[in-house]
Amino acid sequence: MNVVTLIGRLLFAALFIGSGIGHFAKLEAMTGYAKYKKLPAAKLGVL
Repeated sequence: MNVVTLIGRLLFAALFIGSGIGHFAKLEAMTGYAKYKKLPAAKLGVL
């Protein structure tokens, strides 16, 4: 595999991993936003 392609894939994966970690780290804030948008079962919807 080309080194540049590998680095690109790793960086792209890091975006998703970082987003996932932030999603669970800020669970209460995300739940509050979901409640504001009137999502039923907001906490379950955030998970």
